[in-house]
Amino acid sequence: MPTSQNFDTSNKYIKYRIEVTVNSQSIENNTSNITVKVWFFRTNQGYTTFGSGTCYCGINGTSYSQAITSSQKITSSPIALFTRTVDIPHDNDGSKSVWVSAYISHNAPLSSSDQGFSAGLPRIPRAAVFTGADDFTDEQNPKIYFNNPAGFKLQLKMEAGSDDYLVVRDNLVNPNSPYTFELTADERNKLRAKTPNSNKLTVRFTVATYMPGSTTPGNHSYGDKTMSIVNANPVFSPSQLSYEDTNSNTLAVTNNNQLIVRNQSQLRASFASATAQKSASISKYQIIFNGNLQDKTSAGTYDLGPVDSSSSLKLQVKAIDSRGNSTTVSKTVQILDWVLPIINSSAKRVNNYEDETKLKADVDISSVKNLNSLMSLQYRTKKVSDSAWGSWINFQNNTETTVILDKLFAWNLEIKASDKFGTSSQSLIVPKGMPILFFDTKKLSVGVNCFPEKIESFEISGKTIFDMVYPIGSIYMSVNSTNPGAIFGGTWESWGQGRVPVGVNTNDLDFNAVEKSGGNKNHAHILGDNAAAMIGSDEQAGNSIAYAATNVGIKNGTTYTVIGTNNNPKAQRAHNTRLTGWTNNTTYLPPYITCYMWKRTG
Repeated sequence: MPTSQNFDTSNKYIKYRIEVTVNSQSIENNTSNITVKVWFFRTNQGYTTFGSGTCYCGINGTSYSQAITSSQKITSSPIALFTRTVDIPHDNDGSKSVWVSAYISHNAPLSSSDQGFSAGLPRIPRAAVFTGADDFTDEQNPKIYFNNPAGFKLQLKMEAGSDDYLVVRDNLVNPNSPYTFELTADERNKLRAKTPNSNKLTVRFTVATYMPGSTTPGNHSYGDKTMSIVNANPVFSPSQLSYEDTNSNTLAVTNNNQLIVRNQSQLRASFASATAQKSASISKYQIIFNGNLQDKTSAGTYDLGPVDSSSSLKLQVKAIDSRGNSTTVSKTVQILDWVLPIINSSAKRVNNYEDETKLKADVDISSVKNLNSLMSLQYRTKKVSDSAWGSWINFQNNTETTVILDKLFAWNLEIKASDKFGTSSQSLIVPKGMPILFFDTKKLSVGVNCFPEKIESFEISGKTIFDMVYPIGSIYMSVNSTNPGAIFGGTWESWGQGRVPVGVNTNDLDFNAVEKSGGNKNHAHILGDNAAAMIGSDEQAGNSIAYAATNVGIKNGTTYTVIGTNNNPKAQRAHNTRLTGWTNNTTYLPPYITCYMWKRTG
């Protein structure tokens, strides 16, 4: 809104301006002190208007006047013919627009109609204004900052969610800023209950003003801050956690359910319910043990099974509330290392070939805190070629034991060792008796790494030299017609009469199998019905071509007519060609030499 405005008079060269100036404002009284002036001036230079009269002015509904004397001359320089300072009351909300008007009566002669405008005055602060607050924890007393220029009675609130009156301080008479909310236990619990699933809560701080004459607070001014839940981990004590071994077999040895035998004991964990804090609830539990994690919805007893660890471990249970806060308790589980008996054994024939075999086993067992011992050590045997085992036989640990095993056979030997917790086994193979060199005086034979089986033989690892040189399927060649069986023994048959041996070639159809025969001693060249004669060029066409003659017979010196097509598909030429050369049925053989060939079949 304007604070000044010009108006016309009865003299077209004279105008006046109404001017409003705000001198001061009273917040307490809700008033503005203003000065209203009416200025007169000429729009042309070099002229003066003077005389007497009256200037009238209306201010906010009140009429005022001021006499004009002849000494007050109107020129091109403005002159104030009316000045008045007054206090203007504002509306309850501090706003105000004041109406000002003026007119003149002068004997110059000079006059005007009553003319004016509405001048807007600066708003006077009335209601209190929120200026700030601090983030706080649920265990602190929060502060609110505000400006209350009029010193009115206030209402201060803390709101969360849809609850407008969570914490209220009402009818506060001109309170000082900052104001501290001294929260009661009930108020703190109300705030906590507003955030059961989070450690953060947005709280709205509100300042409301009781305006004069009003019994209801209004003009709400606010800002948001964050309350943090602290020190709210679930209450959970190590005394609420326990463990035990539930395996009756291991308990019979240890007599203590707090001793856990590796891979034998059955571990059971038990824990009581944790207590959530500050309006939270327990959402789950986590059992953490030996690198494994299990989620559980409630407290109770849970079987964790055998434990594969050689040393003691921590058993942990974490209680987690709905806000994600947690408390972990733990117990050390005492674990006794145990593994199956370790068998180190050997079985060797005397002199490497006798029936008498020396068996020895060295069994190592886990101490288990000196509670464990070797309960039994046994062996059993069978021929490698048999399926059925013999009976178990007891023998002493770390003591050499004699076992009789027929040297003509290889033997399976199984050893079984048992302690108080388990049984392990080991398998051995005792080979046949194998002398490095053996002279059989009855058979008049010699064996190397074997007992000779044949009469008057020299055998290596159960094979005669003859069998090693000429195994079944071998070919023997000689210029002597004597069957090799009469010389070496074995069964032989005549082989390959009239044929030349060729090596097997799996990639050639003619030679891809053993003892496959073919070929013919007689040799001839036959042209046949599909023979063709090829010719070179067509002189008329001047092109290089090749023609195939069909239905050609075998006749020496015969001329044949060949018809073909050159590169030009439209041209055909008749040509005569002559087949030269000759063929007959003469036998041709490579150089050869004959001998007797025999194949061993048995």
